[in-house]
Amino acid sequence: MIHSSSIPSRRAESVGASHRRTRILAACLAVADLGAAATWGDPGSPEAARLTRHDAVREALAHNPGLVAAREIVAEAKAQVTVATALPDPSLVTELDQLRSFGSPSSGTERDVGVQFTVPYPNRLRLNGRIARAGWRAAEWSLAQLEQQIAAQTVQA
Repeated sequence: MIHSSSIPSRRAESVGASHRRTRILAACLAVADLGAAATWGDPGSPEAARLTRHDAVREALAHNPGLVAAREIVAEAKAQVTVATALPDPSLVTELDQLRSFGSPSSGTERDVGVQFTVPYPNRLRLNGRIARAGWRAAEWSLAQLEQQIAAQTVQA
């Protein structure tokens, strides 16, 4: 009997890879924040004197690379809601029985071809969706907190 492997699933990405990506982005945020502070310019220059406090905050929020990365994390968390609530992918299964020779698959007298579908445990998709939506809301709150922190640091500078 020979079984073919199932079609790769959309759920192949592990949770560990997602957490690893989040930690890498957090480290990039810290480095980018330090780099942005170093390249912001001389506070005594004429260009800095022309900016109002409101304009400075708006510019800081518009051009901060840490916020760009945080927005990407929010987008990724939003996409995880779709992945968490998706039905499993069907798979194509083939089977050959009573082979006379392993090297010659056409020698089988019985051939079966079918489609296999895994029915999820009741409420599992709904619960996975709730968990993913909570992660999305947490990412949005983290983005809002980072925006407020950058605005406060800009006002104090």
